[in-house]
Formats: sequence, structure tokens, C-alpha cells
Amino acid sequence: MFNTNVVVLNSFQATTELLEKRSKIYSDRPHTVMFHELTGWHRNFGLLQYGDMWRMYRRTFHQYFRNQAVPSFHQKMKRTVNKLLVALTDSPDDFLAHYRYMTGSLAFDVSYGMDVDSIKYPAIETAEKAVQCMLEIMSTGSFLVDTLPILKYLPAWLPGADFKKKAIQWRRCVDEMFTRPFKIAKNEWEHAHLKPSIALDLFRSMQDSQKDDPNFEEVITNITAVTYVGGTDTSTSTLRMFTWIMLSYPSVQAKAHEEIDRVIGRNRLPELRDKETLPYITALLKEVLRWRPIGPLGIQHRSTADDEYKGYFLPGGSIVIANTWAVLRDEKRYPNAQIFDPCRFLNDHGALDPTIPDPTEAFGYGRRICPGRYYATDLLWLTIANVLAAYVIEKTIDEHGDIIEPKDEFTTGLHCLPVSVKASFVPRHEEAVDLIRSLVASSD
Repeated sequence: MFNTNVVVLNSFQATTELLEKRSKIYSDRPHTVMFHELTGWHRNFGLLQYGDMWRMYRRTFHQYFRNQAVPSFHQKMKRTVNKLLVALTDSPDDFLAHYRYMTGSLAFDVSYGMDVDSIKYPAIETAEKAVQCMLEIMSTGSFLVDTLPILKYLPAWLPGADFKKKAIQWRRCVDEMFTRPFKIAKNEWEHAHLKPSIALDLFRSMQDSQKDDPNFEEVITNITAVTYVGGTDTSTSTLRMFTWIMLSYPSVQAKAHEEIDRVIGRNRLPELRDKETLPYITALLKEVLRWRPIGPLGIQHRSTADDEYKGYFLPGGSIVIANTWAVLRDEKRYPNAQIFDPCRFLNDHGALDPTIPDPTEAFGYGRRICPGRYYATDLLWLTIANVLAAYVIEKTIDEHGDIIEPKDEFTTGLHCLPVSVKASFVPRHEEAVDLIRSLVASSD
């Protein structure tokens, strides 16, 4: 591709051998002018080139989102999921907005200790615009300047330089997303409003250890902003896919309802401590991640040295694409892989089968695997378990009274999502109505 070699890995064996076992030379990211130079997304450490700076960011982020640390966020997760259940009763047609508000407000609470009362909150609106700009930039071949870097010197007013106008507009949005929430949080601290957050914890520790470094606040803003970027879009997209799947496979939804009623009963809602006793819910989430991965081609890697694999010469500097779709539909690992079936992860006794591999490839590969995957998995599990405990997700009807069937139409590009999802969230029983009412009362 314009003097750049592209290597596509279509098997679990290939991704494991190169991206895992040889991660020392396959952990870099491609550098693109539009993304890293013109729009300010170089601050997203998930797409930084491999090196000491990336290691520092990854190490700092990991201390808050490693598996052992994530339970500190469980109480906040439960509060935001409770708000989601109430919102689905008040305005069920807006469920996609409710999903996004839930993931976004939680990210702001975790990152900055901020209470976000609406999806229209300015910081969320700005972040949403910035994320959409990121997704457009990362779509392969979107901007000619990435192929001909010299074009970055063109003035924005020149005919044909529309990309430069976009870059200037997006840069303002990205800059605001990275800096504004931290400024708001810092102002709150100065007025002794010290709600626990990652930003506050980092500020206190780095103020002492790195007080002579003029850039220490930039490190904090970059880490906390990436918490929002990484914690909202993919989680919201996964919940969108989950909803489409529930409409398409009502028998799966019925099995989930049966397990929740049998194990939890109808007088309370599931909590994360219930995960071990709800294996079908866990299997359901795994199958959602496996069957329709949100990023079917993942995020590109870049090799930093010449290599050889099975007789093929792989030049250094090659773009390496992991075909996650193919890996997660490998018949050797997942028999009848084209079929959506959560039971593939269960044994004959209904318990999770440890011999069936988890679909971790949905979160990336090697040293570049998503460092927030434990946080995301817990939030998704809690959301799915609670939504299914309280509601039946049903097909809606159009103005003529005809049932609207879920269409097998999906977006193309970096993310693969249902083009349209129309759903109705109906309380399952009177006890569910009472539980939701109690959530409303407790929030007043």
C-alpha cells in the first residue's frame, strides 16, 4: 500500500506466534500524520509508538485497571447501572443514548470524581465529537495526507485542503476533551471538594514525586482522558450489539431470564459478587464478544525489524493487521463458530468449561492488549445481568402495527455495528417494577 507492506494474520496460531511470542518487534503502532500530528491524538497512549513513553503511560494506567484493582470501581458501576435501569423505564426508546450516558458518566466519575447528570453535559458532548473524529481518522485510507505527508504543509484555505480545515476543527475538540475535565476537577480540589478519582490520586502522588517536571499535569490529563475514550465507545457499541442479538435470539434471552430467576430470585438485582453463580450470563457475554467482535480487524500493529514466518519474509516497518473476525470464528477453537450459542462455553453440567478459550482477542493482542479489559468486562457483565433481570428486550412495531425485525445489516470500517436497532424494554414482572421504583426513590 504505497510502498508500505501490509501483513494480515488470519489465524490464532499466527497472531499468537507474532503478536504474543515475538511482541518485542510487533508492538509498535503506525504513525499517521492526520492522527498524530494534525489533530492532537498523539496523546492517546493506546496509539503511541512503542517505546519508553508508551511504557510509562501503560504502567501508570495499569495500576488502576489491573484485575486486582478493578473491584474498587464496583460500587460506582452499580450506581450507574441502577440509573440505566431507571432511564430504560422512563424513556426506553432512547436506550442507545442511555447506554452511552452510563458508560460516559461512569468514566468521568472514575477519572475525575465528577457527577455528570446528562448525556448533554458539555464535557461528554465534546468527548463524543472527539471520539467520532478519531474513528473517522483511523478508517483505513481516509486521508491522502497520511500517504503524502508533504500535504500537511498546505494552507487550510487552499482548494482541496479540506482535510486541513477538518484537522483544525478537530484539534480544538480533541484539545478540549483532554484538558477541560481536568481543569474542572482541579478547580473543585482547590475548593476542598475532594471526591476520590484517578486524577486526584495521580495529582497527589506526582505533585510530590515529579514536582520539578513541568509536564506532570499533561501526563495526568492524557491518562484520564484515555479512560473515557477507551471506556465508553467500545462498551456502548458492545451493548448495542448485545441488544440486537437479544432481539434476534429470544431463546437465548429466555435462558438468561431462567438462570437469573433460579439463582437470584425476583426480589433483588444481580451484583458482581453473583458472577460465579450465573455462568450462563458470563457465557452470554463471552459469546457476544466472540460472535460479533466490535473491531473485526483490531487496531493495526507495526513491525520494527525484519522477520520470517513459515517461509514468508516480513519486512520491518510492515503494517500488521490481526483478523480478529477470523480468529474468533476458527472452527478448531469454536466448533460451529458461525452459530450464536453461549452454551459453547459451558460443560454438560452448566458450569463454565475451562477448556474453551476466552475470546480475549476481542480486546487486542500481546503487549497492546486493552489494559482496561477487566474494567470493561465487569461493567458489561453487570449491565447485561441487570438489564435481563429487570426487562424483556422485545421487538417494536411500526406505525402500521407490523413487527420490526432486526436487520442483518452492519456498518463497515473500524467498528462493525448493527446499522439500526429498534427495541422495547418491558419490565418482566411486578417485582421488577417494584425494584426499579425503589431505585428511583433511593436516587431522590
